[in-house]
Amino acid sequence: MADNLPNSETTSSQVLEQTSQDFKCPSCGGHQQFDPASQQLRCEQCQTTVAVPTIAKTELVEYDFESIANQDGRAFYRQIRTTRCDSCGAQVELEAFAIAVRCAFCGSAQVTDLATSPAIPPEAVVPFATNREQASKSFKKWLGRHIFAPAAVHREYLPDRLHGVYLPYWTYDTATETTYAGMAGEHYYVTESYTAIENGRSVRRSRQVQRTRWFPISGTYREYFDDVLIQGGSTLEPKNLSKIEPFDLRAAKPYQEAFLAGFGANSYSVSVREGFDLAKQSIGRAIESGIRAQVHADELRLTSQETRYFELKTKQLLLPIWTSSFRFRSKTYQFLVNGQTGRVFGQTPISVVRVGLAILLGSILALGIYQLIAFLTNS
Repeated sequence: MADNLPNSETTSSQVLEQTSQDFKCPSCGGHQQFDPASQQLRCEQCQTTVAVPTIAKTELVEYDFESIANQDGRAFYRQIRTTRCDSCGAQVELEAFAIAVRCAFCGSAQVTDLATSPAIPPEAVVPFATNREQASKSFKKWLGRHIFAPAAVHREYLPDRLHGVYLPYWTYDTATETTYAGMAGEHYYVTESYTAIENGRSVRRSRQVQRTRWFPISGTYREYFDDVLIQGGSTLEPKNLSKIEPFDLRAAKPYQEAFLAGFGANSYSVSVREGFDLAKQSIGRAIESGIRAQVHADELRLTSQETRYFELKTKQLLLPIWTSSFRFRSKTYQFLVNGQTGRVFGQTPISVVRVGLAILLGSILALGIYQLIAFLTNS
């Protein structure tokens, strides 16, 4: 893969022009976009569907980490770029890191050609499986469970504000070997006597008290990790994006532009090396859990833990996400929908009035129950 990537980055401040591809209907010449329901390209005008073009590549490739780790290319996507619309010829400006947009003049889907990009291209894409209508229903169902959300939130939400976008992720495969040392603890119990006061009298009682016996341990732990998933960067909060995981990566297909038609898509802003630094954090937590299981101790205190990584491989893939937001009292609230599974994460304000009414109604209900019990007891 490294041989196919340019080794230089464009760093001038001039506007860069990229070529792009659009998708025209074979029946009426209208604009096509990828349809999650049929997994085909659908014409927005006559609704004709055609299969996503087949490509020779059928299997995903994971690349040797060191062979591509020095290929960055992010500076290219930070610059002002334009693409010439294939449908109307207009110049379309691309936001930072964008690789798929809609033409602002004719509405056609434009997917930039990544062949000449200095960045590491995506190897795979998990296509949208949830359309806008389904994502909207998922969000409404989620919102319905938040009874303390102000009524204005329901009025502010509009389905057409949902935007589908493919975000970049890295996956990492690696074999690990960890040497560790520390102290392991085994619990045991002893009988302890104590004095208690019962009915005004001092009495002796006994109880079982837990103690821990500590002993030194050391050893080697080995584990293979497959498809450790790390976000490749976006304007969305990583902690919020993690709330709509997991994605089923078995549905990933070799990258081709047709899957992006009609959706936004971004290139990565987190380098492959930076991504691996983040991956090592989650790998480290998994290794520590594995060591605890291997030691078979009630408690474990590791004083040293050193991990070596072998056969490290990586790939970039694009994952589907529906995103939207609304404003309430000068504050913006964001929500996300997993474009594959429909899983929702959102932020919503809390209505003080609704909370107050709930407390009041709860108090009235509790008082009514108390009075009913008192009446039944005295009757």
